[in-house]
Amino acid sequence: VRTDGSCKGLYACLGAKVKLVDNSCVGYSSCSSAGKNSAAGIRKIVSSCHGKEACKYAAYKGHIGMIDGSCIGDGACFESGRDGGSIGTIVSSCRGKKACKYAAYGGSIGSIDDSCNNGDY
Repeated sequence: VRTDGSCKGLYACLGAKVKLVDNSCVGYSSCSSAGKNSAAGIRKIVSSCHGKEACKYAAYKGHIGMIDGSCIGDGACFESGRDGGSIGTIVSSCRGKKACKYAAYGGSIGSIDDSCNNGDY
């Protein structure tokens, strides 16, 4: 657990490749393997990825530029941007159980901005 409370929870951030994590990755296995096996990985995660398996395998063999104020809920952003997938930014989005799960898996999304909030997906 970092001093700002990031990477808190069993297996949180395990094997992750993220340049900056701030107040993020809170919950069982959150952010585990995020950005792993990728040249670019994830540049920045800020106030995001809170919940069981939130952001797990996000950008695994893919790329996400930034996650900010997003991916809040169990399974939110799970495997998003995986296997050659790419997401420019995820900002104020993907709030709810399984929100944005598999988004841009093997595909591409320029940005997710103020979208996919307040529901189960």
